[in-house]
Amino acid sequence: MGDASTSAAVLAPRTDPPPVQAGLPSVHPTASFWQTSHPNPLTHHRSTPDLPVRADVVVIGTGISGTFAVDQLLGELESSTDLGPAPVDVLVLEARTLCSAATGRNGGHLQPVVHAAPASILEFEMKNFDHISNIVQSSRIPCDFRRLSGCLGFWNETYFEEAKRDLSLAGAKHAELVRVVEDPEQLRKLRLQGGVKGAIVQSVAASLSPYKLCVSIWQKMLSRFETQHQRSVDGETKQVAQAVKVTLNLQTITPVTSLDTTDNVVDHDGHNRWKLNTPRGSVHARSVILATNGYTSHLLPEFAPLIRPVQAQMSALIPPPVSAPDRDRARKRRLVPMSYGFEGVGTMDRVMSDYLVQNPFVSRTASAEQTNAASNTNDIGEGGHLMFGGGRHLAFNHGEQCWDDDFVDENVEKYLRTLPERLNLVADSDANTDNDSHSYTDHHHDENDDLTPQHPTLDIAASWTGIIGHSADGRPWVGPVPDRPGIFLCGGYTGHGMTNAPLCGRYIARVALEDLRPQHAGQATGPAPGDGSGNIDSQLELDVDMHVPMAYLISRERMETLSRRD
Repeated sequence: MGDASTSAAVLAPRTDPPPVQAGLPSVHPTASFWQTSHPNPLTHHRSTPDLPVRADVVVIGTGISGTFAVDQLLGELESSTDLGPAPVDVLVLEARTLCSAATGRNGGHLQPVVHAAPASILEFEMKNFDHISNIVQSSRIPCDFRRLSGCLGFWNETYFEEAKRDLSLAGAKHAELVRVVEDPEQLRKLRLQGGVKGAIVQSVAASLSPYKLCVSIWQKMLSRFETQHQRSVDGETKQVAQAVKVTLNLQTITPVTSLDTTDNVVDHDGHNRWKLNTPRGSVHARSVILATNGYTSHLLPEFAPLIRPVQAQMSALIPPPVSAPDRDRARKRRLVPMSYGFEGVGTMDRVMSDYLVQNPFVSRTASAEQTNAASNTNDIGEGGHLMFGGGRHLAFNHGEQCWDDDFVDENVEKYLRTLPERLNLVADSDANTDNDSHSYTDHHHDENDDLTPQHPTLDIAASWTGIIGHSADGRPWVGPVPDRPGIFLCGGYTGHGMTNAPLCGRYIARVALEDLRPQHAGQATGPAPGDGSGNIDSQLELDVDMHVPMAYLISRERMETLSRRD
């Protein structure tokens, strides 16, 4: 959910603390502004009062990986012809409320790392960017999506020189997307201040509410595929059931405490099932997809040195007040013009960064659809909150090996409130860049009055934490888990999940589905042929080849090599 603007995790050697197996998600997490400002009826949703005792596929986690994995499962299963006449049961287990972990707590960035990522990874991140953009636009999902430019500022000369070197090594294929800014006057126009050394600006970026995006997708999936447990058992119901190819059952507040093999319980093809233990009982499943990110090692201890839980902190800051009295407001409020990242501030290492986007202002005359009528207006106020995260260099132990998101660090909170020291929030006629970077698909007003002189610190509406899954080599882990047939994983995004997780989720769903097919059971290695369109966007012609970069794939060799480093 953080450190989202850098790929330095794979470029710089690190001395990490000894691995520790993660615990379960905190029972009483800090309140994320993304969630409290957008209450919805699915928060505590359970498709059936009781937990099913068995399912064909179980997905653990309802963040962006799990959401897109489930959508892919449903779309593929609905159109399948080779899985038999019986409907396939998809069960989704969420430890807390819907989408309550990193996806519902992150910085709201959708920004490929153009300046440092290898070509194959950059191509994949660009596909994720386009995929999300297409879904939001075509399905008109109200998630505050805004296309804009991205600006990564550097307050450390060495880090800036390294970034320029990385950019030169990245090649010319996407050179038109990036520019280096070193001139002090140009840096001022980017609003950067406080001793900034330089910046890298890219034209491909967006901000959004990942929580609203996922909730909207879940609403669509449940309305179409949810288990119809309330129907009476009669002839009409049987006829309906016969036509159903897949059912969806969502169970929130159902943490999976452990995974067990059950050698004495097999499925209809004679393959071992897995037993998932929860406080509400146990579930037997043939295939299990883990979309558990920073909590992965709780269920897969061998991943303790490979995906480390790291606490990150976010804030919703109240923008400075406008100077003109209400009666004189001739102009509308303007959002900050870019998505910002801040590197090399204070004692930050190469992996750490701060990150900023701004939520839309709420128009007093906006329609219910535009303002999301279900939102808590007491939390939102006039909107325009500065969603600012980071400060990990000031956190206890830098947040390392912490899987608790039930507390905030006061020192980090104080630091986040000093945003004006690094970013000029006073709207200036010449401190504006990329005039085409303000498009906002929910049609809120995004212009701004001149602001009053900056305050030393900003008032804060909310402060919360979340858990990043830091990968040992900085690359996600995607694929079947060695020595655990029927277990599939996607996670370890190192704070950069928004431009990786959607298509990683779709990919792992197709790998799991291949394992369900009788001729491939227990031997899944990659996705079967198909259009890869999933459910919510099946009407789109998407350029998605359903493959992930080779560096992301799980292998025994990769696991053993990185485990030995610890």
